[in-house]
Amino acid sequence: MSLMQDYYGNARNIAGQPSKNEFERIFGFSDEIIRGAALTALRVANEADDWHSQKSGQGSIFYHTFIAEIRTAVDVMDEWTANQKGDNHTAPRMYRSDGLGLAFVQGGAGTADIKSSLYLKKPLGVVTMLEIQQGSFPERLELSYTDFTDRSMDPTLWLIVYRREGNVVRLEVSNPEGVTEDGKITGWRKRLVLEDVDMNDQIIKGDDSGEQDEDGDVNVPISVR
Repeated sequence: MSLMQDYYGNARNIAGQPSKNEFERIFGFSDEIIRGAALTALRVANEADDWHSQKSGQGSIFYHTFIAEIRTAVDVMDEWTANQKGDNHTAPRMYRSDGLGLAFVQGGAGTADIKSSLYLKKPLGVVTMLEIQQGSFPERLELSYTDFTDRSMDPTLWLIVYRREGNVVRLEVSNPEGVTEDGKITGWRKRLVLEDVDMNDQIIKGDDSGEQDEDGDVNVPISVR
């Protein structure tokens, strides 16, 4: 277990099992969705033919596969939409019905290092900047009483931060506290550091599409990626 405390005694940077638990509490699904997508993308990129195996080609294949895998898995979940028809080049993201959002960005050297500061590889785009600056629920969403009582209500955009280092992918899901006019993050409210993914991993994921039995329990199929 690894925690770093802020001055108010609240854990802001979390790794290990506490991070997995906090991720599922906030987003309502397992972080293995993120890690499994990274593993699939890593394998697809490495299996590309010689023409695509240049550094830039592999990076593009990894990026698009990683995003497509996560969005496909999340879009079938109740209360989530991943806008599958959207262009991956146009700020791909996912939203829950209460306004919580997830977007994808590439991190710098401190990605997934709980002891290091997190910086992004590139400044954020205009769409992402505006969402972070506004920090409010989209007007089109309607909230129920259970939205305020049964889950962590944080109407801000979280970032899935990834960094590929050869055959290893470093991952975290973190909540920016603000952004400058030139697209640089001013700090982080919370960082959830996920386990690294490498080519030898076997990630077990539960399928949220499992059917209920007659007692109301959900039969969840398990697959190894």
